[in-house]
Amino acid sequence: MKATTGSDTKQRVEVAERLRNLPTDVYKSSFVAADAQGKLPSYIYDAMEGWGPFIAADAQDDVGYSMIYNAVFGHSGSDYNQLRNCLANLIDPTCEVSSVEPIEDEVGLTDGWEFHLTCGHRVVRPYNEVPSYCIECGARVVSDTEHAD
Repeated sequence: MKATTGSDTKQRVEVAERLRNLPTDVYKSSFVAADAQGKLPSYIYDAMEGWGPFIAADAQDDVGYSMIYNAVFGHSGSDYNQLRNCLANLIDPTCEVSSVEPIEDEVGLTDGWEFHLTCGHRVVRPYNEVPSYCIECGARVVSDTEHAD
């Protein structure tokens, strides 16, 4: 097994970021790209929402998308955002701080801080500084400005 290098980690983070920054509305973004002026009537975008996954005009692309979705989740489906977020988190797992609570000693002085993370774990630190990683699952702790979803 090949050892992970800094450049591998950087590439994983960059790929995950590109996945997270993909448009959340693939239907609209596909047509806006096709219509350079963006002058398609809104009822066309609304109608496209019911068509299911729209990858390209080639039906083979839809089959490929379905196979990837099935491989990731173990069942068929078409939730583009779920697939995008899952792949990004497999490549570069991240979480955010959902709350912070002071820990008091027996005389009521602050003895540390407990950070509750969106991955479901908690990190206790002696000072009020957000951890870089979750010590339980290894997810990188990011701020809401670093993480789109």
